[in-house]
Formats: sequence, C-alpha cells, structure tokens
Amino acid sequence: MEACNVGGFHDPTGTRLLLNVWAIHRDPAVWERPTEFDPGRVLKSQTKIDLRGKDFELLPFGSRRRMCPGLNLGLTLVSYALACLLHSFEWSVPRGTKIDMREGL
Repeated sequence: MEACNVGGFHDPTGTRLLLNVWAIHRDPAVWERPTEFDPGRVLKSQTKIDLRGKDFELLPFGSRRRMCPGLNLGLTLVSYALACLLHSFEWSVPRGTKIDMREGL
C-alpha cells in the first residue's frame, strides 16, 4: 500500500512480502527445541488460539489470503475421526487405575 521499512530493509510501494512460516516456527532464537513436536509451548502462553491466521503465534494453516483452503475440512475431519474412534471401540482403563476427573488441560 505504501513504502515502509521491514527488518531494516526499505520496501517501496507495491512490494509483495511473503513470510516463511516454516522458518519462523523452527527458529531456535524463538523456540526451545524447535524441531521437536511440543504442543505445550503454544498452549502455555495462550488459552484461546485462533487457527485462522489472526494470532500470529501459531500459523498451522497460514493466514489471510494465502490461508490453506482445506482448513475447515481438516478441523472437521479431526473431530470426525475422534468420534469414530470413540464410537467404534470399547474404551477402559487398566484394573486398579483411578481416573483423575478434576478439570484441567
């Protein structure tokens, strides 16, 4: 829309900036152990995470106009797969194990 400076570089009007989300999510200066799967690193800092690209801390589907077109399908299929697992199998805990029913993560 207008000229600006990003990261110390002058960007003239009409410049298209593309973010490398893969590199941001694997930056060791930002995350501890960035190559390991650890959903707790995001869940510790926020209780409500917007996966639709409004909160830039977590961008699994991209954001704005370049967002993944399969976002709604992916979220729906995860819920459907979980429902199928719960419906199709008889779940139980090992004998003598007590379940902690207190509210929490």
